[in-house]
This record gives sequence, C-alpha cells and structure tokens, in this order.
Amino acid sequence: MSTNFPSDVTQIKNLIRQAISEPFPPWEQEYLDYHAARFVDTLDLLGPGEGKRLLDVGAFPGHLTLAVQAVGYQVDALTGPDESARGLQNFTTRLSNHQISVVRADVEFDPFPFPDQSFDVILAAEIIEHLPFNPYHMLHESFRVLKPTGRIVLSTPNLTKLDNLLRFAIGRTIHPDIRLPFHKTFKSILTGRHIREYTAEELIYLLEEQNKEMYRFEGTRVSYSLCLDPAFSWIGAISWFLKQLWPPFRATIFIQAIRPDHLDLIEPKKIEAKGFYEQEEHDAQMGSTGRVLSTPFRWTHSHAELSLPAGETRFQVFFLHLIFLAPRYLPPAFLGIRVGEYSLGTVCISPSREYIPLRLALPAYLAGKGKFNLSFQCSTWRPDEHAQGVDYYEFSIIDHRDLGLAVGWDGFLREECTDHEMLMKVAKRECRRQKLHEGNEGRWSPLLGLYLLQAEMKSSLPIGPGDWRQLGHGWHQLERWEQDWMRWSSRRSEVYLETGSGSRQLRVRVYTGTSALGKEINGSVDIDWASDRLVFLPLSKNSFTLPSDCWTDLTIDLPPSLAVGGLLRVIIMVSQPRVPSRLSTDSQDGRELGLAVFGLVIS
Repeated sequence: MSTNFPSDVTQIKNLIRQAISEPFPPWEQEYLDYHAARFVDTLDLLGPGEGKRLLDVGAFPGHLTLAVQAVGYQVDALTGPDESARGLQNFTTRLSNHQISVVRADVEFDPFPFPDQSFDVILAAEIIEHLPFNPYHMLHESFRVLKPTGRIVLSTPNLTKLDNLLRFAIGRTIHPDIRLPFHKTFKSILTGRHIREYTAEELIYLLEEQNKEMYRFEGTRVSYSLCLDPAFSWIGAISWFLKQLWPPFRATIFIQAIRPDHLDLIEPKKIEAKGFYEQEEHDAQMGSTGRVLSTPFRWTHSHAELSLPAGETRFQVFFLHLIFLAPRYLPPAFLGIRVGEYSLGTVCISPSREYIPLRLALPAYLAGKGKFNLSFQCSTWRPDEHAQGVDYYEFSIIDHRDLGLAVGWDGFLREECTDHEMLMKVAKRECRRQKLHEGNEGRWSPLLGLYLLQAEMKSSLPIGPGDWRQLGHGWHQLERWEQDWMRWSSRRSEVYLETGSGSRQLRVRVYTGTSALGKEINGSVDIDWASDRLVFLPLSKNSFTLPSDCWTDLTIDLPPSLAVGGLLRVIIMVSQPRVPSRLSTDSQDGRELGLAVFGLVIS
C-alpha cells in the first residue's frame, strides 16, 4: 500500500474502500461515514510508521487498521470475543488479505497473546468507554507488550463536551433517546454500549497516577478534536465558536503517553518467593459480593521472602502493591523489611480495600548474585476469628490461616536510577504522588527511604504541629496538655533524627501516665543508624522500667563508633501497652498507650 497520508475524509474513505474492495452492508457504510474524520485525526497523531510495529486493540471492523497499515506500520489486530461469527470471519479475511494477523482476547481479563516489549505503538481507539469491568487490565497489558519509549494512543468521547453540558443544562439526557427502538437504547451486547465516558483528568489518572494494577506511563499529552462534532451550521454557530475558543468543549479526546525506558515490569514468574500462600483472585462475577481487587494476589505468612532481579544501575526502586484486606476495626498491620543485616524499615498499613504502593529504594551493593533477597516479618490475623467483621469483602469464616498482608501478583516495577540526583527526583515525585492519594500526617510509611532522602531532618524534635515530618508509624493523635504538646506512643513507635560527628547523647522527654494505667511500664529504646538514609544498621538496645506518674528524661549514650553524621531511627517499644477502656469501666479510650512523649534531642 501507499504510505501517502490521507489528508481529508474523502481520501481516507477511498483508501478504505479500495483496501476492502467489496460492497459494505448499510451499518458499515454508516460507520465509515461517521468515523472517517476521526481516522484522519488518528493518522495525523500517529505519524509515519515505517519500521514500526503497531497493535490495534479493539480493531473491529478493521477500517482504521487498514488505514494505519497504509501509512507504513506493521500492524497486528486484536479483537474481542463478542463479535458475531460471521462478522468475525469477514473481518479476519479482509485483514488476512493484507497480511495483518488477527488475534482474539478479552481485553479486560486475558493476557495479550504477545511477548513482552513487542510493539512500538499501541492504538486503542474508541474502546475504553465500552469496558464494563476493568479498563486497568487493558492498560497493564499494553504497558507489558510495549517497547521502552513506545507510545500508547487512545481516543474516546469527551464526557465534558459542550453538547453534554448543554443537554444537562436544559434537563435532557446524554444517553440515546429513550424513545428510540429497544435495540438502540438497551443493546443486548454489553460491549456495544458506552459503559463509562471519561474526562481528560480521569484518563491521565488511568495512565500515570493509578495504583490498581502494576504499570505506569509518563509524558501524557492530551488533545481535543472536532472530528465527531456536528458540522458547522448557522444554527449551531455559537456552539461551534465556543469549541474553537475552548478545545475541552470538543467531542473527542485524544491522549497519548510513553512507556519509560527506565521502568521495567518484572513478572512474578521471574522472581523467587517463599512464605506466601497460593495465588488467589477475585472473580468479576462474585454474586452479591463486591469485587475489591482486579489483580491476582498472594497472602504472606508471618515470615516471607522475595528475591527480586537486580538491574545494572547504582540505585533501583521497586514498586510492590500491598493491601491489608481485613475487617476495618482491626489495628494496622506491620511489615518489617530487611535485606540481610540491613533494615529498610517497617511499613504500617491499616485495613483497606485498595492497594498501597510500597516503594523500596535499594543501593546496588545490597544485591547478591544479581538479586535483592528481601525478607518480610509481618503481623498476622485469622479470618475465622472475625466472622462478624464481614462487609462487602466476604472472606471465608472457616479460613483458619494466619494471614499477613496481601501482595499484588500481577508484577513488580523496577525503576533504574543511574545516580543520586536521579534517585532524588524519583523521591520527590513519589512524595507528591503519596500526598495525592493519602494526605500528609503519618502517611509516608510506604515510601520508606524515598521519603527520608528528601525530608528535612533535625537533631531535635519538640512534639507539636508539623512533627509528623520526622515521625514514623505508631503514634497517636497530637494532644495539647497544660504543659505542652504531646503524643502517646503505641506498642512500637518510630522517630527520625539527624546526627552530626559530635553527637554523644539522646534524650527523650516522657511521662508514664497515671497509676490508673498500672504501677509501672517496661520497654526499650532501640537505635538504628543509616549513612545514606536508605538502609539502617542496629546501633544499640536500651531497656527501661519506669513507675507510674513519672516525668523523666530517658537518656541514652550514643556509641563511640558513631563518628560520622547520618540519620538515627529511634524505636520506642513497650512490652505491654495499656488500654484505658480495659482498665476502667469509666473510660471509652480503646487506644494502646505506651509513653506520653513531649520531645527528643541529640546533643
């Protein structure tokens, strides 16, 4: 075929008719007449295709597929399982006549039948609005089969187009007129309906910001097209003028994004895992139970191990999806993470119905024989002990397993960072993304070292507004007492302090609580140290026993070996936290209380 670009509707119609060379049924002629202008805009956005391989997702009836081949692309076509047998046969034949291979897959559930990194371009034109169950899977598979720096290009109706806004304003529907014949208002083939139309902001979220499945595109660019807007008329002159003036009023969104070349998708089959239960998955049809997760997942035991393949750069950042899929009244789960003798930190995750993206920043020197050997220590719970906690995620009340956290099992991302400057850029980006999803106070736990890298740390921390910047997990809400601001610690609470070469002593100002909480409290203050803010080594463990109603400074001498600066992680632990509501019928305070802490300082 010629690689000359069709520049208008007439040229592209002639190109498609010549390629198919058979009479069109009426529905197909209507389809071509309506979408020809969109085809022109799509080809203009794609650009020349010589030497590039493209996958057309949702290719039926093949008009755009043939046009894309005509401008030089090597094309593969993917279509869904819902097309009629006769329609599919004609579609397959017409594309096969032009040496275009056709494969069938359900884009919401099936893996695309292609190896990783097979295509330069993924085209998904007018398909995402037809997906009733899970658009994330299609984007995950597109990411997987794209080459690094490859593009994904989508087009879809614009939910906020001016025509919709005007219809709403006068009380009319944006759906097909209910007076039309039944087969046009309630199509029996579900994928023939527009299940959900999107705004540009939502499409950017789907491509760059989501945390439902394991992929992430970058460099998203949005454009708006008049290709499916009504032609200019004097009656609609004002509407036409507004669309010219403000492109987001137009009827069609085109959006494209890049698969970054520094981001690798590691499939589960490429890792070694121990201490995990067998893979599970929520089916799309779960009866009266709401589907919570769209990906496979595996529960951890109390101890689990993962061996992740190392890259070749100085630093690598791994992304894992975690979820504590448990009754909401349970306390948070804790996940301690280590690589050999080094501690990466402890993650605190509350019961939830959405994945939390865990980011692990690993220096290359931690890899042994090309792998990072991670070990996890996790708190556990048993479903059969919480039958009354069932809500829309109905775990089995006869499940006797000791479950930790569920880990998403659709893959892991590895981001390569060639130097410390690039790692800092990743750290700042991920901190911005975490605020987008979770807010500020106490929410940076899943960032671990990436947060610590870019945070401003000081050698002293008076408890008060803004103290969360140096607090890890395990702290209760800020309270104002007559003396000053304070926070209660819990069973295990972390705080971070900067040290210098002259640091000799740590002091923690505490109050143990009234005698109503018990006669005494026992625990320890453990200190870990990191030179790079990423991985910590243990420095010392310091036990304490304090009487009730005691105001004191816990004073700890720092080891002489601490001759250089770095970051201290101070872990305040109590052997038996006090729960006021269990100690007195007059209290409704169900918190686990350790020490009342007023401040910390290194001198």
